[in-house]
Formats: sequence, C-alpha cells, structure tokens
Amino acid sequence: MAGNFPQWIVLKFGGTSVSSLANWRNIAQITRSRLATGARVLIVHSAVTGITDKLEKLIESALRGSQEEVFAAIQERHRRLAAELQIPVSAALERQFQELGRSAPGWRWSVSSATAPAPASWRPGS
Repeated sequence: MAGNFPQWIVLKFGGTSVSSLANWRNIAQITRSRLATGARVLIVHSAVTGITDKLEKLIESALRGSQEEVFAAIQERHRRLAAELQIPVSAALERQFQELGRSAPGWRWSVSSATAPAPASWRPGS
C-alpha cells in the first residue's frame, strides 16, 4: 500500500543557504527538480547566517541590561532579507519580535547543578 503514495523528501537549509535572494532561488530550483520526480517536498530551514550567534549575544547583553542594539540588529537582518526577497514582514514574525523584545529585559541566569558543570539556561523573569 505504501507504494501508492508519492515519496516525501525533506530538504533542510540554514545559515548562508537561506541568507539571500540568490540562495533562495537555488532552493526553489532544487525544490522544483525534486517535485518534477513526483516526490512530495517538505522544506525545513533554520536561522539565517549570524542569527544564532546574535541570539546568544542577546542573552548576554540582556543580562547586562544593554540588549537594545543586538535586538535591533536581529530585527534589521530579517527585515533586510524580507526586502531583498520582496516579501512583507509577516504578522507572525512581528509578533515574534514583540515577544522577544518583551522577554529579553527579564532574563536571568540559572544553573541547574552546584556540583557539576552544567549549561546555564535562561528563563523569563519578572
């Protein structure tokens, strides 16, 4: 019975590969070629180049109470890419920016274990 359904192909892109119009055109071409084989395609993408590092810097700067510059850089990078792609910044992305902006000032470090090295984690504070 499984042979009656088209094969799914998952394509994952991130970093540099999702950072420009030229690279998104390449993603579109790859997707079209996979669709042409009859496959069903699911595209998954992760952060644009530099954003993961900026999110880490956002946490560090929020702990010092100076997160505005990093937060503005994160927003600006996404807005520039949207403009290059000639698409509007979605309401969903605007909501994510708002939530991130509300959360960052209240972040606090917590360490899960006093006896062994543990990664620090953040939690929204009040």
